[in-house]
Amino acid sequence: MPAQANRSLVDGLVVLQTLCAAGGPVGVRDMARRLGWHPVRTNRLLQSLVLAGMARQDPERRYLPGSGVHVLAAIATFGSGLLRRALPELQRLAQETKAVVALGVLWQDEVCYLYHGGPDLPAGEALGRAVLHPVGDSSIGRVLRDGLAEAVLRHGSADQPHWSIAVPVGAPPHSGLACTSIPISTEPASILPRLRACAQRIADLENAP
Repeated sequence: MPAQANRSLVDGLVVLQTLCAAGGPVGVRDMARRLGWHPVRTNRLLQSLVLAGMARQDPERRYLPGSGVHVLAAIATFGSGLLRRALPELQRLAQETKAVVALGVLWQDEVCYLYHGGPDLPAGEALGRAVLHPVGDSSIGRVLRDGLAEAVLRHGSADQPHWSIAVPVGAPPHSGLACTSIPISTEPASILPRLRACAQRIADLENAP
């Protein structure tokens, strides 16, 4: 980490991310255990988030994401333009390939899925549906972490395997686009041209005025 980085700010963001990913109320000691930090330090950062409106406490003094998180999420989701402009392209790709389509970004050692849905899933349900996934188990994670032009992974159980194929979006890449739940009998490379074309259209739309 650069010497000029603000350690408290970085730690606060780590706490906020962990809190938002918890899926329910979290006590100080539970949060400290998840982070591997001292409870006093963890409590101080949580209280700072409460003061900033980014966290709140329930009647049992456990912590939850605050209203500021929802405001930030709305601004980030629609203000950046990425999802707003990409949504029609993602739905189109799902219809063309009949696969589950995912758009994700890399965050530390995990992939955060902004969109994850198939051709029959309403767009509202596909947004943020599958939030965090280990980077090594994700084709998007492999593309973004390892700087690959494409990544193909085999997923599923022994009796129900399927393919996942991903490509980067943007130059330099800021996100990854994938088709998954592809039948094992289908050659993943056959989907690659449509996947690449969609990724390029999303990149072009993001750069449009």
